[in-house]
Amino acid sequence: MVDRKTAAELMEELAADPEHRARIARLARQREAQWTSWNEAAQPLLRDLRDIGWNVSSLQDVCEVPAAAVPVLLAHAKRSEYADPIKDAILRPLASPVAAPFWAELVLLLQDGEVLSPGVRYLAAVALTAVAGDEHVGEIVQLARDPGLGEHRAPLLLYLASSTRPVAVMALKELRADPTVGRHAKALTRLVRRQRKP
Repeated sequence: MVDRKTAAELMEELAADPEHRARIARLARQREAQWTSWNEAAQPLLRDLRDIGWNVSSLQDVCEVPAAAVPVLLAHAKRSEYADPIKDAILRPLASPVAAPFWAELVLLLQDGEVLSPGVRYLAAVALTAVAGDEHVGEIVQLARDPGLGEHRAPLLLYLASSTRPVAVMALKELRADPTVGRHAKALTRLVRRQRKP
């Protein structure tokens, strides 16, 4: 019979391993160097946010966005000089109700494949899903059906799945046959069906 170790014993063994500790320390230094580099590259954004009264010193501070910061974040999201991790830090806070008045600009960010790289373009869809109201259901359906948006449409399906509006329900059912997002639509349809059962 094989003598098995518990997870705690394995973790203790790893913690005692000098090679493992050195590897962890090296990865931490690399991660810190990356963040330092990204924060230096994001200084124009951070300066503009400070100019409107938002006290931020690093990208890690860009969260729980005040309404006055939304136009600044949107303007910087369109800038080409920022790497994906910086655009990620710009876009994530836009998935907030304070970004709702900027619906049209968020739609344009999602639709314009030149502005955002594939690595972060889906975050525009996440932001749209977060700020969408009943008045946006038609636009969400239209965007979700747009094959040109590819896999970046997947977050929009969450909105469709949470809506009881007939147009949203039908669109989600139709999208089950979509070659790109069909598997997401099928999974969400099953989930909704289970949740709505008495």
